[in-house]
Amino acid sequence: MIGTAVFGGAHKLISNLIDKVLNPINQNLKKLNKNIEDWNEWHKHANKRFEDGDKHFIHHDEQLQDHERRITNLEEKTNEYR
Repeated sequence: MIGTAVFGGAHKLISNLIDKVLNPINQNLKKLNKNIEDWNEWHKHANKRFEDGDKHFIHHDEQLQDHERRITNLEEKTNEYR
């Protein structure tokens, strides 16, 4: 009988400990994990936008260099005719 009471009391104490201490910690860890997953997803999209922007910039830089070459060639041809 005393053993049952001690076991029951210990069981109740452990249940309270789990409910009051461990469950809030677990809930906060789940929220943290979700926030980290969301941040990782956002970061993945931001990286893609950044890489696409780099490709766009490189393409425009190549176009600019091509235009500059054409202008230089035209100027040289114009100077030859003078």
